[in-house]
Amino acid sequence: MNEETLVQIKRRLLCMLDEALQARNHKSLDEVIGINLAEDMKLTSPEDAVNRALQRVAESHVLDARYDVSLFEIELAIDRLNKGTYGVCVMCRGQIEPSVLEVNPTTRICK
Repeated sequence: MNEETLVQIKRRLLCMLDEALQARNHKSLDEVIGINLAEDMKLTSPEDAVNRALQRVAESHVLDARYDVSLFEIELAIDRLNKGTYGVCVMCRGQIEPSVLEVNPTTRICK
């Protein structure tokens, strides 16, 4: 890959990193729970409202884990760019097709 392409990829990865960090850090407890617990209790029993809120919190933890994986993958791709190994398959050491990297710039394997 030429230098200009690598610079464009790095910009894209840095934008992806910024977006993932913003998405990960912009959740308040109200957003996690979804709606006001008192309002939810008017619609259902108190037990159901609490169970629904707990389910939303658990789902939020799953989303946090997904964000963490995404952040890690983006950071690894940036590290490979900095080391000069970006676009090299970690399995076979062959080149990853540019079209594959275009679709998923964090990919580490060619197949």
